[in-house]
Amino acid sequence: MDTTGYAPGTNRGPPILLLILIFFFLTSGGPAQPPVVTPRDVLEAEIQKARDIRWIAGNSTWEGRVPSNLTGANSDLPPQVQAARNALIHNGNVKEAVYHANVSGFAYADWSSVMPPPEVNENSTLPPDLISWDWSAPGKMKLYLAEKDTENINGTQLIDATLDLESSSELSYSIKFRGAHILSDGLMVFSSDSTSNFYGYEALPHFMPAERYFNGTKALVLDQLDRKIKSDERSLEFGTLDLVPDDDVKRCDWFAWVQLMPVKESEERLRLIEQEARLSTGALPFTAIPPVVHSAVVYSPSCNIALQWKDAQGQVMKTFFGSARSVASFAALNAFIQVTLLIHQLGQTSTPSQMSKVSFWTIAIMAVMDGYLSIIYLSVGMLTESLFLPFVTAAFITFVLVSIFGMRLLLVVWQTQEPERRAARAPPVPPRPQPAADGPLPAPATAAQPTPTPAPVQEESTGIGSLYARFYFLVFVLFLISLHVMFSFPPTLRRYVLNALMFSLYSFWVPQIYRNAIRGTRKAFGWWFVIGMSVGRLCIPGLYTYILPGNLVFLGEERGLWGFVLIAWMQLQLLVLASQQLLGPRWFIPGKYLPPVYDYHPILPPTDEEANQRPDCAICMAPVEIPHSAATSVLSRQGYMVPPCGHVFHSGCLEEWMRVRLQCPVCRCGLPPC
Repeated sequence: MDTTGYAPGTNRGPPILLLILIFFFLTSGGPAQPPVVTPRDVLEAEIQKARDIRWIAGNSTWEGRVPSNLTGANSDLPPQVQAARNALIHNGNVKEAVYHANVSGFAYADWSSVMPPPEVNENSTLPPDLISWDWSAPGKMKLYLAEKDTENINGTQLIDATLDLESSSELSYSIKFRGAHILSDGLMVFSSDSTSNFYGYEALPHFMPAERYFNGTKALVLDQLDRKIKSDERSLEFGTLDLVPDDDVKRCDWFAWVQLMPVKESEERLRLIEQEARLSTGALPFTAIPPVVHSAVVYSPSCNIALQWKDAQGQVMKTFFGSARSVASFAALNAFIQVTLLIHQLGQTSTPSQMSKVSFWTIAIMAVMDGYLSIIYLSVGMLTESLFLPFVTAAFITFVLVSIFGMRLLLVVWQTQEPERRAARAPPVPPRPQPAADGPLPAPATAAQPTPTPAPVQEESTGIGSLYARFYFLVFVLFLISLHVMFSFPPTLRRYVLNALMFSLYSFWVPQIYRNAIRGTRKAFGWWFVIGMSVGRLCIPGLYTYILPGNLVFLGEERGLWGFVLIAWMQLQLLVLASQQLLGPRWFIPGKYLPPVYDYHPILPPTDEEANQRPDCAICMAPVEIPHSAATSVLSRQGYMVPPCGHVFHSGCLEEWMRVRLQCPVCRCGLPPC
């Protein structure tokens, strides 16, 4: 029993009241904590702000300028902007003009400055990413338009836009707009998102150039405000709070006036064309939508920047998607033709002698290009719902081309040429020592000879497995590098890198030319295969990327010169291959730079036993024409072939024989590759 502790019923610590007083004393001092703002409080404030804006906009009237309670910026347009806008807008002055009703699509042009650029100093209103811009020098722009699926109000349609600007020094800047499309006059007026300076879209009716546009735009704005308030109230009721936090980044407030150019079609026919593009009823087959051409003025009252462009060429999105589907269909047909050519070539190169002529790297570059295209087709199809079926079909056929038939040819060539690579890796064999002249006699032939130690041989299956892994890894890495280049590099550097990549991929006949020269061989492929593969791969992706306007890679950029460079480069490779077949595989390289090979087309001197008569070809039994002259040209000697054993054959006959067997058909001696 514990007799030294407290007795039962006595307190062992300070009273509870004393603890409460100490806690209160420790926590009651210091500054007052700010109240906690919940997302619900933020949304309620947004709803109240929208209601206030709705009341102000609903009670506003046309004044020819923006009322001071709708914007904190100066609402009077500078004279230069006013003049540029008035010169731009038709305002109903073009008689019997017909305009596009649905302009969803894209356009591109060069922009220029309307007024002197803003001064850059410590009090500048420019955001940090626009301070280094040279606004006096022209640049490039791309405008993306998207008509909203809402009913037009009094002939006014809601429309969104994204403007991507590029400066002369290749800096980029993007602006998101929301605006109103006046269908009768082809006029679009946009405002950027609201900021702390102004309400933005809600002030749009007051930036209209005339009172006749005010009421329709005002009704559209009020309708959108009502929709926003109802949506926020539902979110508040059901607790689905999805708020974007405000940032303190300095931004410019933007307005834009875009005027469409009239279309040379009647009102009835243009509406029928647009309906056919939307519903595909078959009423007007093979009728293209007229291009969308527009001019614009863009102005920032807060940053004092004004830009303009004229006659921007664009495409309606339906036309663009239709062209993309046509390209995908052509790509699928092109891949199917290449599959057929490759199957036929596999049948022709079924012997080891023929496989030894084929360059492994030529087939590898073709396979890498096909795998790269397959990933691109699949990515476009997965990202764009309306293009899913045609692009996935093209991706499937291209994948079959590379994964089944292309890799099969690649593996067969790899296996056939394995002894060649093994011999190149083996160390040189030292010459056997010769006995001295006064030394003892050499050992008899029946004496035991030392057995040479064979070089270690790598397992063939391991090489094939690593070949598959390296190939697919290379294709995937190449695709990732291309994405990084497209979206991260400056425009000029991006063009240089993509041009270098395309030039490398279109050099697939260079390894074959090199192998022909090194080994002294020719006719590795049939000409139907060479021409078919060259033309098919030149069309897609080469000519599509560099020559077809409005493509996905260089949208709005003139790249025709590089397209003709690729055509010339491909023609040069084909010309060299043809010359190797006609004049010999080594005619353009001095012999001192090449390893020695056997020449099947020697000059037969008159003293030769075969020169005094017309020898018969032992394969076709027909006489062989032989020019007996020391000045015989290389081209004239291509009609006959003389193997090391000295028999004479027609070139075509012996080449066909050597496809099956590398032995002389007369004496069975070995024949070097040709």
